[in-house]
Amino acid sequence: MDLTKLAQNKAIEAIYSKKGFFTKDRLVFTVVSAGTFIGLTYFFYVIYGYEFLYEAYLYHFIRKDHRHNNSVYFYLIYQLFDAPNSTTIAILTFLPQWGTLIAAGLLFYYDLWLCLLIQTWSFVIFNKVMTAQYYLWYILLLPIAAINSKAIHERPRLILFWAIMYTLGQINWGIQADAFETHGAATIPQI
Repeated sequence: MDLTKLAQNKAIEAIYSKKGFFTKDRLVFTVVSAGTFIGLTYFFYVIYGYEFLYEAYLYHFIRKDHRHNNSVYFYLIYQLFDAPNSTTIAILTFLPQWGTLIAAGLLFYYDLWLCLLIQTWSFVIFNKVMTAQYYLWYILLLPIAAINSKAIHERPRLILFWAIMYTLGQINWGIQADAFETHGAATIPQI
């Protein structure tokens, strides 16, 4: 049995097994992860105070950046940059990001790499501030997640075609984004 079939069988077994979503290992992982996050946050809060909380977490809620134009919210932020309600909108933009992250975790928990890929993709796509290097976050997970995919084995030419189209699109976008971000050119219609 090849690796692809084995991974697919394991994923199907995980979906239909009696274990369910809440296993002992997952609960331990959740408690350890949350405890580490809370513990480190508290540790650095004791050292640096409110400044740490603001710089590490709170600033991202109200951050507005109208120059990093790969974000789906770029034009909205660009148009409302000085509007009085722009802070509220900046906070509301987290809802689709968090919603897709949670939904992906609940729907794709049985395939760790696919789940990580979708969650990373959702985080990047719905981030308020995004530049070209953010794409590396999920592109690096593609080969690992593709191992479980039939498409990579059954339609390699189609996958290659879409990879080339994606690369050409990124090059085109990158040229316009660089002209806008670093040179101040009026490339918003092209973006």
